[in-house]
Amino acid sequence: MVEIICFQGDRITGKTTKLIELADRYFSCMVVENMREAERIERIAREEGKKIPFPLTYYEFSTDRFYRPGIKGGFVIDNIERLLWYMAKGVRIRAFSLGTSVVRVVNLDNRGKNGK
Repeated sequence: MVEIICFQGDRITGKTTKLIELADRYFSCMVVENMREAERIERIAREEGKKIPFPLTYYEFSTDRFYRPGIKGGFVIDNIERLLWYMAKGVRIRAFSLGTSVVRVVNLDNRGKNGK
């Protein structure tokens, strides 16, 4: 079974940076909210010397507008709760479950506070 990593944290705690690093390491395709965010992520990755595929938007992801054989490293999804909200057409999602026993949660909230 493949491990799924969940980065948890408030805004500006490094979640997206960690996702860019994973996308670079595994040549995974990032999935982001919109084209503006895709362009921002691509620029950040390029500035940091990371080689990632151009990110997909939630729309492209949810409507199957990508070339499956080109996605060899899997997906790295930024803000999965926003993706679920997008797919639910704005209807509130009250809970969810994970169907895998191999999920590693990395809390980034305390990283900047204690220097780790």
